[in-house]
Amino acid sequence: MIIRQVKLHNFGIYSSDPESNGPLSFDLQPIPAGNFHRPIVLFRGKNGVGKTTFVEAIRLCLHGSLVVGSRVGQQEFDNYLMRRIHRKQGDAAPDSAGVEVIFDYVTLGRKRLVRVRRDWQVAEGRLTKRVELWEDGDQRQDLDEDQIDQYLRELIPPGILDLFFFDGEKVQTLAENTEAGSILLADTIRALLGLDLVDQLGQDLDIYIARQESHGEVKNLQSELENLAAQIQGVQDALNANRRRVSEVEAQIATLNAQIEIQTQQLASQGGHYANRRQALQEQADRLKSEIEAQRRQVQNLCGELMPFAIVPELLSEVSDQLEIERQHKQAQAARQAVSENMESLRERFVGDDYWATIGINPNPVERNILYEKMVSDLQEVIAGPELASQDLLLDVSEQERLILLRWIDAATGDVPITFAEAVDRLNELERTLESTSEDLSRAPEEILIQPIVEELAQLNRQLGGKQRELEAFREENARLERQLAQLDMQRNRVRLQISEHEAETSRLYMATRTQDLLSAYRERLAQRKVGDVAMLLRQRFNQLCRKESFLDQVEIDPTASR
Repeated sequence: MIIRQVKLHNFGIYSSDPESNGPLSFDLQPIPAGNFHRPIVLFRGKNGVGKTTFVEAIRLCLHGSLVVGSRVGQQEFDNYLMRRIHRKQGDAAPDSAGVEVIFDYVTLGRKRLVRVRRDWQVAEGRLTKRVELWEDGDQRQDLDEDQIDQYLRELIPPGILDLFFFDGEKVQTLAENTEAGSILLADTIRALLGLDLVDQLGQDLDIYIARQESHGEVKNLQSELENLAAQIQGVQDALNANRRRVSEVEAQIATLNAQIEIQTQQLASQGGHYANRRQALQEQADRLKSEIEAQRRQVQNLCGELMPFAIVPELLSEVSDQLEIERQHKQAQAARQAVSENMESLRERFVGDDYWATIGINPNPVERNILYEKMVSDLQEVIAGPELASQDLLLDVSEQERLILLRWIDAATGDVPITFAEAVDRLNELERTLESTSEDLSRAPEEILIQPIVEELAQLNRQLGGKQRELEAFREENARLERQLAQLDMQRNRVRLQISEHEAETSRLYMATRTQDLLSAYRERLAQRKVGDVAMLLRQRFNQLCRKESFLDQVEIDPTASR
């Protein structure tokens, strides 16, 4: 696709041609230079001169309401069109606007000249709009406006525009390894491969299921499904909006970093001794930040091990005592059992003559019995341990487990608190040193030539810190929304399954829920196949750029990374 010409009439900041009062015309057909085709068009200008508006006009002309969003209502799109009509200063404001795009498109080896014009007018508070299409100079009278929109979306998928129309911030976002850039690229490729259509079909099936006639429990489930679909859409919209804000903040941070780099270089070139000292302080601050981060991780790791138990030494002492009582109880139980099992054998030895013959005395049977009873009584008294009821046996651990617990208790009441206190003291010391270093860095220099640069640099650093905190807040909110979205999706799948279980296999609801299951499996297989094709093309094109057929043998893309 090569765009030849774009015409804008009272669109955004673009008014009409002052000479003809017609649309402003932009010739974009690339001009070859020798053997170079140069198929890329760049727009350069300050903020507010209309670069983004120009790209927006092309999107609007080709994809209509999709320029606002995939799920906007007709009234919302009409309001957008009315807001995009140019507002003149002083003279009467125009009541109409339009956009026209002329481009070459090659299909089945044949190049066609396509012309699309979209215009709208406000009369008596009502908006009328029109879209027209020409191919090779012939107007397509066989297509109505909706069919033209559908035809253009099939001819040029909306996802392609995200890959081929860039403003400076989006180029920077894609070029840098940022969260927003990854999300932008993933969303674009997902739309380009058609995976978003499968997701959209699943959502449409939810609406279909919710609107089918039913009764009883299924009706309640339909209502719940419709409510969940609305919640999911709301959370998804909030997540998308938040991701766009992440992209904007990341671009602002990149701009601030570039400005800081420029100011830092200027300071180094003009600052003399102070610049050298500032560089040393900055290196020290960077080193301290790294050490503080490592020290914080160490403190966090200690908090995740035995340290929480060290704050309850009384409880640990009680656990240790309980372990000892239970050990004695089990030991006494084992001793009593051993005595009980050997009591009869012991009695036989006591009443027999052989036993007493080895001792050298010979008491009579009555005395032998008295001695036996006394010995048994003393033995039971010696081996008697603490008696515990079954409900008092709280821990009931093995001997090996008891020893492990005792080692942990010793560590929690001994080395761990000391190690933790030393780690916290070291962290506090590093933070105090960093605070002092930061104060030295922020202190204005005496040199009058350097002071404005330092003040500007301090202002930029404050702005950077604010933007970094703002970015972190957005990322935390994104994580929360993603968790909420996953929970809602699980609930929706549960409701779908319940509806399927309530309905007969021949019912529309059952078939719709089964279709959703098939869509999930289809999406997985489609994603694997599509990313496989993309990986193969990436390898081929990269090898062509390197002028080596086998520079890369294989490229692998995770199909789940685009979700």
